[in-house]
Amino acid sequence: MGTNEKNLFISGAIDTRMRILMSIRDFQKDFESSSNEMKKVVQDLISVYERGVAFLDAHGDSDMKKQWEELLNEIQVHVNQMNHQLERSSELMNKEEKIDFTDNWKEFETHKNYLKESSLKFEKTGLSSLPEDRKYEWEDNFVVYEKEFEPKIQSRVEFDKFIIDFVSKYDKDELVKITQIVEENSPKDIDWSNPAEYQDQYVKAISEFQREFKPQNLWDSFLELLAGGVHPSPSERVMLEKWTDGEQKTREDM
Repeated sequence: MGTNEKNLFISGAIDTRMRILMSIRDFQKDFESSSNEMKKVVQDLISVYERGVAFLDAHGDSDMKKQWEELLNEIQVHVNQMNHQLERSSELMNKEEKIDFTDNWKEFETHKNYLKESSLKFEKTGLSSLPEDRKYEWEDNFVVYEKEFEPKIQSRVEFDKFIIDFVSKYDKDELVKITQIVEENSPKDIDWSNPAEYQDQYVKAISEFQREFKPQNLWDSFLELLAGGVHPSPSERVMLEKWTDGEQKTREDM
């Protein structure tokens, strides 16, 4: 397979989640690390908006001051709640038994959505409160949620949710086994942006996972996690079976 040939996973959720899985070395520590990155991103957002309030105080319509201050307060509340839910999830991961994170994560997602809503309102309110000769400065420096912060937040959300899915499904011994398989099949010098390189690692790791998660119903459950909680498409399942069969034949010929 050449470097320009499209990897058959790239169009689906399995590729994204498989890349996440192959990067994990310790589910809880990696969750905490990712959560800290999330906290930094949303704190940076607040810092930008605080500078925006100072700009509005200097140049905006004072009759709208209460609106932008209330919106900034809403944003801070939603950020605090998001951080709280991340910290709560991390605490739950310390427990020996498997934990249902459904309510906790639902609360996090609710405040994440409210954060976006309040952020866009704040940016729109700021723009409408400024004279024409100041609007371009506002747009350049403070209309930042969708173009700068949302992609970063979403990246962390995908990573954290992936870990929560696995921690909810498997006990600590099983998680250790998963990370061992990942580490054994993730050379440090691999170029994960190059499908020609990482496909071989996928094949080896998936084959190991298939051997580990027997009988078939356990393997099916594992595939559903990789597919984001849905059944893999027929084409994805066929490709997985071909890859694992090929890897098995390679081992038998050695």
